Amino acid sequence: MSTKFLDMFSADARNLGVKTLAYYDSKSKEYLQKYLETYRRNALAKGMVPRTINVVREIVDKSGMLFSGRAPTLNVYPTGATELKVDDNASLQLQHLMEKATWIEFFNNFDSTVRLLKTGMVLVQYDAETQEVFFTNLTQANSAVNVVNRQVETLIYFTGAKGDVDTYRIWTKDIVQDLEVTTGGGERVIPVGDNPYGIIPVAVFHDTNVPRDGFWNHIPEDLLHINDIYNLHITDGEFSIAHAKMQTLYTNATVQGSGVDLGATAIVDYGSKLGPRAVGVPGGDFYAGGPGELVGIETAGGDSVFLEYKGPAPDIAPLDAAIRGWFRDYARGWSVAIEMEGNGYGSADSGFKLVVRELPNLELRRKRQRMFERGFRQLYDVLLKVNQVFNVGLVPNTVLYAEFLPPELPTDEGVTEEIWTQKIKEGRASVLDYFCDQKGYSREEAEVKVKQLAADRVLLESLNLTSTPRPSEVIAPIA
Repeated sequence: MSTKFLDMFSADARNLGVKTLAYYDSKSKEYLQKYLETYRRNALAKGMVPRTINVVREIVDKSGMLFSGRAPTLNVYPTGATELKVDDNASLQLQHLMEKATWIEFFNNFDSTVRLLKTGMVLVQYDAETQEVFFTNLTQANSAVNVVNRQVETLIYFTGAKGDVDTYRIWTKDIVQDLEVTTGGGERVIPVGDNPYGIIPVAVFHDTNVPRDGFWNHIPEDLLHINDIYNLHITDGEFSIAHAKMQTLYTNATVQGSGVDLGATAIVDYGSKLGPRAVGVPGGDFYAGGPGELVGIETAGGDSVFLEYKGPAPDIAPLDAAIRGWFRDYARGWSVAIEMEGNGYGSADSGFKLVVRELPNLELRRKRQRMFERGFRQLYDVLLKVNQVFNVGLVPNTVLYAEFLPPELPTDEGVTEEIWTQKIKEGRASVLDYFCDQKGYSREEAEVKVKQLAADRVLLESLNLTSTPRPSEVIAPIA
């Protein structure tokens, strides 16, 4: 074991995880500003303003998310039963526990986290005050593990900061401890108590595959690269537009603002959009010139005055074309397509916008579903361990099978509705089929919905609010 608990963390992986999640949460501006300060000399002082757009989130949220539609069904079966039959009572108890833990909301966020970082853990915790279970999202950005023979022997995760002290929680199979780390790196371990479960209560979820080596999948950096490219592009583009619209004044004369003493010195700052500034004037420095301003010109010995505004007129068409190609290549790896739309190319103010759409990749969805179904089985095993200690209502000697709806290709909703309407008219499908297959209803939910539609139709017809009745099979009562 390391002499220090923080040595369990990989600094590079942790920083990369923090940065990736920051970009997803629209916090890339501080990284762009640091880049400009480091690599673009005087860029910010010359008026360049960091501009950002959240490309990471646009791509990830259209990249095979599992909880954007109907949640998976959670069915519990008796362990070792000869007949594969759902234990309705055990399933109902699990559903109650998960609803109290707001599992849909949690996994909606957790899904995108796993998609981004490729591996995530769900820590199961018990609140003795409310007597309820709750979940915590752990990743390489906030946690680390020590693994022996593929088993997690030690878990450490960040819990917050108190002034100059960072706090962590440490789990082993036997004990639970808190850790305080000072700014200088000093560690102080505070005993909490015995681990009542005999296991570290975490379930591991992977994105599309179990890592070849080690515990964590490698965090990809390509989305950060593409977002950095885009942020720099629009930042540079805006700066170029400003240069083209407000060019720099060049002159061989001494330029002064109205009322400026002839002894004042005029300096033109490199890259300035505001014209020259007068130095040595009572009241401080200020910029002279501009709309509505009177500018005095002092010539030297009657020489002719040279006065001209100059600025770049960039042709950004080649730049936009190159970036469009890069975007398409990057996005394809995430099963999305990026298209560029704009008002034409060729000038500094043309600009473009991103259009992100999902590619028809059923294989990606299938892989992600299998990985999450595996994770849910492990999560249920952890919940059963918690149940042994705190009796949270689960039925022992059972096993969970989570099942997602079969993945479908992203389609145009209007076209899909027309297809179903035609199927129903031709008798090749029923309204029950529509609600079950297209909307994800259970058979019972679909029957209730169809009965309600039939009742609504009868009511509207009695009020003379309808025109042509629908086909009889649509409103026929269900026995």
